[in-house]
Amino acid sequence: MSGNVLTMRTFGDVLKKRMSKTARKKYFDNSRNTFTLPPDAIERDATKQETLYDFLFESLVYKIQYEDGETKIPDFNKSWISETINGKIPLNSEVLKAAQKQEAAAVTAAYFNNNIVPNIPKHLLPVVVDSVGELIKEDAGLGAIKRASLKSAKDKKSEADYLAAVWVLAVCNCAECLERKQSNPSKPKAVEAQADTQIAPPPEAAPSTYAPSVSNAEGWCKREKMLVCVMSVLAAALVVALFLLLRLANAPAPEETLVVPDGPIVHTIEFYNVVTEAPPKPAMVIPLYNIPYIEIGDSECFRVSGNDEENRIVLFSKENEIISALFNKYNNYVVYDIDADASRFLATLNSPKYPLTYPELTYRILCDDEVRYEVTLEGNSQPVDVDINIRGTKRLAIEIELIGFSYNSISVSYYRGIQNARIITVGY
Repeated sequence: MSGNVLTMRTFGDVLKKRMSKTARKKYFDNSRNTFTLPPDAIERDATKQETLYDFLFESLVYKIQYEDGETKIPDFNKSWISETINGKIPLNSEVLKAAQKQEAAAVTAAYFNNNIVPNIPKHLLPVVVDSVGELIKEDAGLGAIKRASLKSAKDKKSEADYLAAVWVLAVCNCAECLERKQSNPSKPKAVEAQADTQIAPPPEAAPSTYAPSVSNAEGWCKREKMLVCVMSVLAAALVVALFLLLRLANAPAPEETLVVPDGPIVHTIEFYNVVTEAPPKPAMVIPLYNIPYIEIGDSECFRVSGNDEENRIVLFSKENEIISALFNKYNNYVVYDIDADASRFLATLNSPKYPLTYPELTYRILCDDEVRYEVTLEGNSQPVDVDINIRGTKRLAIEIELIGFSYNSISVSYYRGIQNARIITVGY
């Protein structure tokens, strides 16, 4: 067979040149399901044909010896190896059966990982992988799909996994080729060699072993031919379509003919009602002192005032005026009618100016006669900012009540209740 065809012989030739001359073999320990190196392991020259193929064939059957008891596995001696790899005798049935098993690639990869790859010098291992890849690339009999699958395995899998997969495929290919030769002894050598490169491994081999069946290989060839035909037709159709598009693009535009109607020309003017949308209404901040109140309590000490500098609703008294229990009445309030677009009420609630002199104040915010907010501030409390949701409110009321006020006469000048009161409307 030519050197550019994947066989047991060509695969071994790639490895034989790069193997170690002091290789040592690990033996499979069935009880622990692992490989061990005996203390008395001798060094062997793996560049010799009989040593290398002893390793390679053992990678296929090392588990069968333990699983099936006594087997018909031959002694991998020099004579048997030479006759087998040169196609003079059929491949042993037990070895072939092992190569055709579904788990053959995985089992062989474990052996390669312990006894083949470690016995290849590290600087030569990439050369071995690339050389095997070239061997796959040049073997047209494998088919484009199989070669692409093995190229992907080379890029994604470990060196041991890749080399083991190719070795299993080579064993299956050689067995199938020899069987075809024996069934067609009168076939010329040239045709025989061509057939030898196109026959895939037996049907029993699983896809994971990289050994496709003969029927699958023939199917791949048919599909490839059909794919080439389809692509050729599509390419021709694309060329025709591009040609037609270019013709249409370069064709001159048809001349337009102006048709002048007979008789007088009548101009028709049509009027349309153009509906324009109103611009969105922005949100607005309205100081409370800009809204006229509709009702105010009758307390003599309650006043509503406001200007650009201050916006207040206050308890008020004239200087040196005596404030008595009048403050306990619920008549310190003010009421507003507000727009339906009002959304929030914001203000600052302030405690009296002189905390130790003035009583506690209770503030209430009522929306349509319902208390929406209420708080009591002690004489020494800090100002409180409020933000109240008043959406949908039509009648806004504010109350200020004095609690626990002393009946003793107190000189009072002025102090604030609510400051910076404002309403924010909804924008839409």
